[in-house]
Amino acid sequence: MAGSTFVIAGQNAIRRFKPKDHIFETLATHVDQEMLNKPNDLAFDALGNLVFTCPGNSRQEPTGYICALQPDGRVTKIPEHMYFPNGLAFAPFEDALIIAETYRHRLWKGHWNASALKWEDAHPWVEVGGPIGPDGMAFDQAGNLYVAIFDQAQIKQINPQGEIREVYPLSGRRPTNCAFDLSGKHGLIVTEAERGEILSLSVDQPGFPLFRGNNGWK
Repeated sequence: MAGSTFVIAGQNAIRRFKPKDHIFETLATHVDQEMLNKPNDLAFDALGNLVFTCPGNSRQEPTGYICALQPDGRVTKIPEHMYFPNGLAFAPFEDALIIAETYRHRLWKGHWNASALKWEDAHPWVEVGGPIGPDGMAFDQAGNLYVAIFDQAQIKQINPQGEIREVYPLSGRRPTNCAFDLSGKHGLIVTEAERGEILSLSVDQPGFPLFRGNNGWK
C-alpha cells in the first residue's frame, strides 16, 4: 500500500498505481454485474473502504450513485438516484460523509456506517449556488470544508455548522478539485479547468489527511 496512488481511470475503472513495480492494477470495473457508470471522485473511510461517486449522465435524471470498494475487492452500491454525485469527503471529527450533488447546487451530509457500508440519515446540508455547482472538496484540521464551485470561480469554506464563512476568488471560472499540501508549504492546491492551471491558496488551517494507515490494503 505504501506509496500507491488510487485513481479514477478511463474505461470505467478504479485503478491503483504501484510505483515500486511501475504498474497499474485494476481494482474494480463492475458493481452488481454492471459496468461502473463513469466513476468520478473517491475518498477513504477510517476502515480503508474506498468510497466513490458514479455520476454517469445524471445531469437531467437522478441516475447517479455511490459505491464502496472494500480492500478484499468487493464493490457495493450504496445510495442511488442522485443528480450528478461528484466530490466527496469524510468529516475529520465525526462519522459523516459529505457528497456534492453538482446539478442541484448542494452538499449532502449523512452518518457513515463503515462496518455496514451504509450512509444513514443522509439529507441536504448546504446550498452552495450555481450555475453548475459543487465539485471536489477537502477538509482542514479544524473541520472546515473547502469546496470547488465549478463555473463560479470560487472555493467556498464551510464551517462544521454548515455555514459558508469564507469565499476565495480564483483566476479561472472552473475549479474542479482541491487538496491540501500536508507539508503546509503550498496550502490548498486547486485544479482549474478553464485556464488549465494548478493554483495554491493560503488558508488558515493545515489539511486533514485523506488516508490514515493501511487498513487492509496490501
